[in-house]
Amino acid sequence: MAPSYEVLQAWGRCGQGPVPRTLGTMNGPRSALDRLLSELQRRRVARTLIGYGVVAFVVMQVSELVVPGLGMPDWVFRAIVITALAGFPVTAVLSWVFDVSVRPAAREGADGSSTGDPVTVAGLWLRGALLLVVVAASGWAGWRVFQHGGARAQPTAATVPTLPAPVSEVLAVLPIQNLSADPDEAYFAEGLHDEILVRLHQITDLSFTSRSSVLAYRDSTLTIPQICARLGCRYATESTAQKNGDRVRVRFQLIDAASDTHLWAETFEGDESDIFEIQTRIADNVARSLGRALSQNARRRIAAHPTENMAAYDAFLRGRALLRGGVGDWRDILPAIESLRNAVEMDPAFGSAWAELARGYFLGEWVSVAPHAALLREGEAALRRAMELAPEDPGTARAQAWRDYRVTGDYSSALEHVYVALSVAPGDLETIQLAASLQYRLGRWNEAVQWWRRLIEIDPSERIYYWTVFQLYRAQRRWDEAREWLDRLAQVMAPDYPHPADIRLRLEQRGDTAELRAWTEQGVAVLGEAAFYGGGSEWWVLLRDFDEALRLLNAGPGDQIGSQEGPTPRSAKRAEIYHLMGDSLAARKNAEIALVYYQAHRDAIRPGTWEGRVALMQAILGREEEALRNIEIQADAWSHDAWVGPGTEGVQVKVVLGRHGEALDEIESLLRRTYFESLTPAMLRYDPRYDPLRHDPRFQALTADSGA
Repeated sequence: MAPSYEVLQAWGRCGQGPVPRTLGTMNGPRSALDRLLSELQRRRVARTLIGYGVVAFVVMQVSELVVPGLGMPDWVFRAIVITALAGFPVTAVLSWVFDVSVRPAAREGADGSSTGDPVTVAGLWLRGALLLVVVAASGWAGWRVFQHGGARAQPTAATVPTLPAPVSEVLAVLPIQNLSADPDEAYFAEGLHDEILVRLHQITDLSFTSRSSVLAYRDSTLTIPQICARLGCRYATESTAQKNGDRVRVRFQLIDAASDTHLWAETFEGDESDIFEIQTRIADNVARSLGRALSQNARRRIAAHPTENMAAYDAFLRGRALLRGGVGDWRDILPAIESLRNAVEMDPAFGSAWAELARGYFLGEWVSVAPHAALLREGEAALRRAMELAPEDPGTARAQAWRDYRVTGDYSSALEHVYVALSVAPGDLETIQLAASLQYRLGRWNEAVQWWRRLIEIDPSERIYYWTVFQLYRAQRRWDEAREWLDRLAQVMAPDYPHPADIRLRLEQRGDTAELRAWTEQGVAVLGEAAFYGGGSEWWVLLRDFDEALRLLNAGPGDQIGSQEGPTPRSAKRAEIYHLMGDSLAARKNAEIALVYYQAHRDAIRPGTWEGRVALMQAILGREEEALRNIEIQADAWSHDAWVGPGTEGVQVKVVLGRHGEALDEIESLLRRTYFESLTPAMLRYDPRYDPLRHDPRFQALTADSGA
């Protein structure tokens, strides 16, 4: 009886040589599966794959520890894992092609003979491990080039999502109650609140109520479910902080408002140097309690200590609290700048403090209260240090965005930096708001509406969001949508008298000055006459009641009228009103006074801010060449900004100078454009500034459309 196939295989494995292929048929034909399995066993494919798997497992385990420690991004580790997995089929093919054994084994030819160079099992494993090491090294080198070589690669508007993800669940991080005995330690609770927010913003798939909304409930007696109902959120935090010397105590709890239950609560106590560990544990516990994930890079950033110098950290918290407390002019910014400078002097390697210092300088430059060149130089120097020390800090990207947005006017670059910040901290609502603002600055009107409406979904209690959507529709002359969003704003504000924007909308749409007079009389009765001093006198100009406009203008205190673009002298407004009244002597006298004011303050105001007003004064004085030059300067200064647009100063100057044909050309162009102060036919019909054009057939044709 012929020996079985299994016996012959055992004989072959005992070192008597390979089993002849013809022996497989001694007990009859074998199936293809049997032949495949036997070949896999004979060629030791399984053993080779097991060895490769051991090496791959070790490499991945080491990479998981090393990649975050070296500061490499998550994609490096993912590349190593993908390469390791892809190596399995490659190893299987190699072990099939080569007859691998503990002895040297050569490639098998078609006739069963051995050819080529010998390959051992250990050698094959070594080659697989070497392949993984090469991939890891390539990832490291690529990241180093990305991070430090030349110009650092940045996401662009074309390569990132153009809208935040739909709102899932919203968390309100309520202000931390200060329990410190010393009232001057209140900044610690405010700073801790900001620092915890910075860490929580890195949790994916979670939205946050705006900082301004939660601050309204700092000392509220409402319950958490009541607060969440008003804020439109599902979860809220409630916390206290106490700082006594170098000791800190923090109580933090996470509450589900729907069931009014505590998802997690803990009290932390230790030295001031433990504050970073406390912040990390809070962020980690909140993420885990809400079932959210933190990437490896997010965990690394959250656990990082921005400084080991606690005095520097203390100065940093003070400075940032001062900046966020509200900025009106340079006097508000100076203490914050001083505190932040102290922070970087105590720790020159404190990257986050350098980023906040840069933002402070840029903010100072924006509010236009000091020489711009000096502020810009200081801000740029601080920003360079932040980029060197903390390139991945979202604060650094925000400082870059702030510079490009408010200082240099490079809105496309600002948007790229905003997207970088959002890639690190997707939940930062202030950064999302900055991205939303840049959309309309770039003239992306539909995208801007979508961004701001998404912000309302996240935080339905924030009034500025409704106001901005209303303004976006108004600027596009989409009257029905503008009316809808103005009504929504009224529901949030619940005013007891018509909002000025409501009257403005009616004027722009229909030119109904009767409603304006009724509202003005009601506004004086409700708010008092003082509310209409200064800039409020504009309502009476539109009503052609110039005597009342002058009376209210002169009744106001001080010599200036405040505005977003900087203070304006009352003499400038008086010059304009007297010109409309036909009193050229009084108009010229006040125009001269206004020009002296503008000349004295020119170094404290951003270029492109006052040129239109100066040009109008010059036009009243008959200085045609100077007036037209200043109009060109203003137009060039804002040519990049779709939101500000060309304004109407150019038209008014040309009307005053008698250049009516050019004024009509510009009016025709403005009626086709979308910008903040969008001109409408109704406005042209009632505004006295355009009276010299009323009998021109072309003007009559342009204003024939009611705009309704």
